[in-house]
Amino acid sequence: MKNVVNTVNNDKSNKNKPDASKLKITALVSSLVVVLVVLLIVIEALGNGKMVVKNDTDLKLEDIDIYFMSDYMDNEEIFDIASDLSLESGKKEKINYKSVDMTTASDFAALTVVFKFEGEKELQVSSGEFHGKYDGKINIAFEKKGENYFLTLKTGAGLFYGTSGRSDCDDKYLLSIKEGFVY
Repeated sequence: MKNVVNTVNNDKSNKNKPDASKLKITALVSSLVVVLVVLLIVIEALGNGKMVVKNDTDLKLEDIDIYFMSDYMDNEEIFDIASDLSLESGKKEKINYKSVDMTTASDFAALTVVFKFEGEKELQVSSGEFHGKYDGKINIAFEKKGENYFLTLKTGAGLFYGTSGRSDCDDKYLLSIKEGFVY
């Protein structure tokens, strides 16, 4: 009778112990999650900003200057990203840029693109509200649809900062190249 009682007690004690293989799997998954999070943080910290400028028009862009500008109470500050770019029709340029520190700006800064199509007037567009440091994505697309030319500006702030909703830079402009106006 004692043997039967001991066997029953041994079965109960084994049921309370966690399965060793489940513990190993849990530890492995937890370790992978930690490594992945650390890797993403390192990539975000080391990454410079990335910008893509596309010219999907039938005209050459002979000059493009891109910068953040704060213009508050006659105190203009410019934070340069890229200047003196040119882009043939149908081409695109990928540019890495260093983080832009706008903490010295008196107010917010706007993404500003000054551009000139070959043989036409210079145009300027400013969009968004940027505060502090910025090293996110910038997409600038010039395109022609029918007889109309457009410029699209869109930014995204990266993995942990949010999206363009934070900078309010997601705009499309109609370009009147011959007259020198932006709508």
